[in-house]
Amino acid sequence: MWLGGVYAVTGDEDRAIAQVARYVEHLRPPPSPPFRGFADIAKLRSEPRFEALLNDPKNNAPLF
Repeated sequence: MWLGGVYAVTGDEDRAIAQVARYVEHLRPPPSPPFRGFADIAKLRSEPRFEALLNDPKNNAPLF
């Protein structure tokens, strides 16, 4: 996740979102509320692709 934060802080939103997508894909349980609070990726909160990633039902599916 830290690499996504580095990309976000340096302004590379495409790479940041790609890293966040990889992280979300492998993280269970879903990251929604606490994940949104990471300071490094705060810049991405207004990015529609970031919101779509977090709101995608497949990323919010329960573990079991």
